[in-house]
Amino acid sequence: FIISMTTIWFNESIVPKAANSAQMVFRSYRDKQTPTIKKNINFTEYDSKGLPARVINVGEIDQGLLKSVTVAEYEEGALVRLVRSLSGRWNPAGGWEFYNGVMHNFPPKDKKKVIVIEFEKEYIDIQLNPLDLTKRKKNVEEMSAKELKGRIALQKKLGKDFTHDLVNYHMKYSVPFACLIFSILGASVGLRPHRSSSALGVGISLIIILVYYILIALGMGLGLAHIVPAIVAAWVPNIVIALLGLGFLKKVSTQ
Repeated sequence: FIISMTTIWFNESIVPKAANSAQMVFRSYRDKQTPTIKKNINFTEYDSKGLPARVINVGEIDQGLLKSVTVAEYEEGALVRLVRSLSGRWNPAGGWEFYNGVMHNFPPKDKKKVIVIEFEKEYIDIQLNPLDLTKRKKNVEEMSAKELKGRIALQKKLGKDFTHDLVNYHMKYSVPFACLIFSILGASVGLRPHRSSSALGVGISLIIILVYYILIALGMGLGLAHIVPAIVAAWVPNIVIALLGLGFLKKVSTQ
């Protein structure tokens, strides 16, 4: 149990930083000439019914400044507001600030009416940070469970499939606890009296490890295919090995 908890701490505090540092060093040499300006950023927010709630296009992001921004907002799939501005910024307190733009409002009850408002500064409550969307997508190894959970929440908000990340999120806890599960199995197998214990023990260990990795692959496949919930997919190998170990332990205790 102590080893399992230590592994979780190690995976949360050391492994992500080390993996990220390695990637940064690699990319710094590979992408020396890559410009920092990001162009043509597009993304869509969805409502609880899966309908588009907001479609955003940013022509360019240069050092935090948004240029040529267009925001289309919908209600029940119908366009209700269109905002265009020359520039804008993300407010750390939450939301976007737009500068020098035009807003078109389309009243749902009067389809022929359009309200046009020019503004020098306008605030819209958009909780997505555009700078996060332009960042390099980290590998799972570079992320802690907290970071991965945040990415899952963002993908859910954008209407993207987050199943793969959700399975990996639960794997960050299930794999370390394999130490505890295997200790139960190891104790039950080690307590059984038999001849040629060393050779038999090695053989049994190899078979169990092979079965464990097969179960991991099977669980991830079932999870990604949406056949079983992600948490079940991640913990299936541990559950099977634990039941096997407890069965052996019960059998040994009755002998």
